[in-house]
Amino acid sequence: MFKKLLIITVLLLLEQNVCGERLNCGVLQRSANVSSATDNHVPWHVGIYSNETEKPGVGHELITVIKCGGTIINETTVITNARCLWNEKYGHIGSTFDYFVGVGKKQELLQIRRIHVLRGYMPSGDYFKSIALLELREPLKFEVSNVNPICLDLNGTDSIVKNWTGFVIDVREEQQILKFASLTVVDVPQEDCTRILPGDISRDKFCVRPIHEQTTSCNGDDNRRSGSGLFDAKPYNGTQKYFLRGIVTFSSVGSGSISGRQCSGVIVATKTSNYASFILGY
Repeated sequence: MFKKLLIITVLLLLEQNVCGERLNCGVLQRSANVSSATDNHVPWHVGIYSNETEKPGVGHELITVIKCGGTIINETTVITNARCLWNEKYGHIGSTFDYFVGVGKKQELLQIRRIHVLRGYMPSGDYFKSIALLELREPLKFEVSNVNPICLDLNGTDSIVKNWTGFVIDVREEQQILKFASLTVVDVPQEDCTRILPGDISRDKFCVRPIHEQTTSCNGDDNRRSGSGLFDAKPYNGTQKYFLRGIVTFSSVGSGSISGRQCSGVIVATKTSNYASFILGY
């Protein structure tokens, strides 16, 4: 009896490693006459908002501003960069009351029930374990909110291969309105990435670069892009779907920043496949 239950449990876990038709995951909401992720509303992308910023000149009044990006992986869970949730003042992950998740085109703000990070996470120099899961207070209603989750493939088949092409969400602000667009990226060999950014690349990372030179990763929106998902398309049961491959840790930024990096145009991400058991735990 025990062996039978164990076999059933293992089979269920293997099935859960790939988000399939049940959640209608990884499906873009297309407009007319478009054919790529850059031309569509990306329904799994969310904004991570913070209410810890004081409005200049107003005593103790807080405003809600976008802090990072994130990705919906199921009806109650969003995945993002743990660094986005770090409280510099107190030296630990912030409270659930400090953050909100913005979903849909209008960025409806939702409350967070719990924040999950890996044991021993610290915002160290090489950004190791930079991954967090946000558990929402109320489950998402995909049809009502006009959103759906990204697909996951955590069976070890989602390694980044040579000449890999994918997408990452780029955030721009135009007339105080946030604009989300998919930025096409290609892989950067690990040895090149380590040479460009010595000391910043831990073993759970990979690097990509935007394919268009005029759209570099050094656009002043490093924080807003941090936490966003890196994803690509592949056939799944006869349909093209998009799968999560990584979580943006940082974009290399210009000189004069806190980190002091020179702009290299490289985007560094945490591999989601490295943390399959952590992700499947929620």
